[in-house]
Amino acid sequence: MLNLMTFEIGNKFYALETGILVEIIQAVQITNVPGSSESICGVINYRGNLLPVISGSKVLGVDFGIPLIQQHMLILSNGTDLIVPQLCLLVDQVLKFESPNEVKNISEVITDTQDNEIIEFIAKLEIGLVPVLNNAALIRRFNTNAFTNMTAN
Repeated sequence: MLNLMTFEIGNKFYALETGILVEIIQAVQITNVPGSSESICGVINYRGNLLPVISGSKVLGVDFGIPLIQQHMLILSNGTDLIVPQLCLLVDQVLKFESPNEVKNISEVITDTQDNEIIEFIAKLEIGLVPVLNNAALIRRFNTNAFTNMTAN
């Protein structure tokens, strides 16, 4: 059975498969990385490892709504090794965990998916149809190898 965690960015809902979720933390201070992509906010020290912090709003092209005092950071793995976190996704708030009633391939719902490899499929949940993010595509897009081999001092 597929288990998802829903979260909000701006006024839009998204989901992730729970199998890639290492931990949910309250947002912490982010260290800027000069010359990094606009979608990368910087890095954080997560248990001695430097993790890139990806702006969910910039990756998905969603404007943040009213800035929240307590944003969340989703610590994600590659899905095969939960011990090795790969990146951190900054979101407005985590909503809940649930299993979808139905899932649809993204191409069945949206005809032009070429520009958005980040969405893997659409899930029918209590709150409606929700795009489910593709963790592997996030890792590929942000080439986190440079960060995962580094340790914080």
